[in-house]
Amino acid sequence: MKITADWKDAEGKGLKDIDWALEYEGTIESEEAIEIDIGHKWFKISGSLKSMCSISAGWGISAGNGISAGNGISAGWGISAGEGISAGEGISAGDGISAGWGISAGLSITCKKVLKWSLNLFAGTAVWKKATEEDSIVEAAEIQGGEVKHGIVRLLPMESSEPVKETS
Repeated sequence: MKITADWKDAEGKGLKDIDWALEYEGTIESEEAIEIDIGHKWFKISGSLKSMCSISAGWGISAGNGISAGNGISAGWGISAGEGISAGEGISAGDGISAGWGISAGLSITCKKVLKWSLNLFAGTAVWKKATEEDSIVEAAEIQGGEVKHGIVRLLPMESSEPVKETS
């Protein structure tokens, strides 16, 4: 499923321009991969965004509830959810990642700035393969929030991608 600026759902409801984002009122669930290609704006959804495959956005994704993908979730800038963020594979954002509850990824979690959540974070919990140390990496310049229940934290210098400190 490809979401573009002129995309409409099965009922003919489309996206509303709210200056910094294009907004969809409701929930989107797809058995296909969801590709969000709306130019230099965030994609904002009032409900949940769920894909049995992957979710990708060139800019950013903001969900009032949760974001869930059977495979990975990626965004050029940021990923934000009022509830949780869950991916069967990795979660990656060029800027920040924020979840109101928790974050769970079968593989690594990476962002260049702030990684924020309030309850639990799990990385490298893949059940379809023997997870390696690299599969369990949680990489961000700043960590804010709850507990890392599974994963290896690597703090990055702001605006860089080179690890500076490793803890477990």
